[in-house]
Amino acid sequence: ALIFIPTVYSTAILPIFAKFYVNSKEMLDYSYKKSLKYLTMLSMPIVIGTTVLSEKIILFIYGTAYSNAISVLALIIWALPAIFLSYVLGTSIASINKQHETLKATFVIMILSLVGNLIFIHYFGAMGAALVTVMNEVSMVIFYIYIMHKAGYSVPIKSILIKPFIASLVMGIVIYIFNLDLFISVGLGIVVYVIMVIALRIMNNDDWNIFKELIPKKILDKLNLNPDD
Repeated sequence: ALIFIPTVYSTAILPIFAKFYVNSKEMLDYSYKKSLKYLTMLSMPIVIGTTVLSEKIILFIYGTAYSNAISVLALIIWALPAIFLSYVLGTSIASINKQHETLKATFVIMILSLVGNLIFIHYFGAMGAALVTVMNEVSMVIFYIYIMHKAGYSVPIKSILIKPFIASLVMGIVIYIFNLDLFISVGLGIVVYVIMVIALRIMNNDDWNIFKELIPKKILDKLNLNPDD
């Protein structure tokens, strides 16, 4: 269900990225990296939070009859960051007219998926299917990053992946230790994650200015956060 987020986002940015490729490759590089960063910041805490709270989530939504799905959820949710990134990467590749190169990656992933499912589902059942899903999505992202890197658009791993992961990991440890009710844990996780984002300086001044632009002016005035100040 969460895939609607990168779907809507990538649909919106495709014409913008294509225009940047023609008129300003520097702006394309800037926007491309910002998109990867923000979607990672959004998906990573969801992944670790879901992993830690997988039991509470399954029991709350489906009840004890679906307890076998707890471990499957905790594993398959790790495909989410790769899915988020693959949408932006795929859109970026299309915007620079390199979409034909994704055919090779898609073919390789198809073979890996077929072989992987035949082997892992046979021996591990649903957990095997979840593992193959994660492997496929991560492999696709690696292929896409390679295509973009070859075209001159690199990915700064530290700022885009490592720092959000550390912030999310600390959040996960905190909610695991406190072991509170599901919704209280979610609220606590959000607070801890925001604190870690600030502490690790994941959001620079440029990012905060972009964030402020998305907030209605009335709210900014009340909070004294007007971007024109």
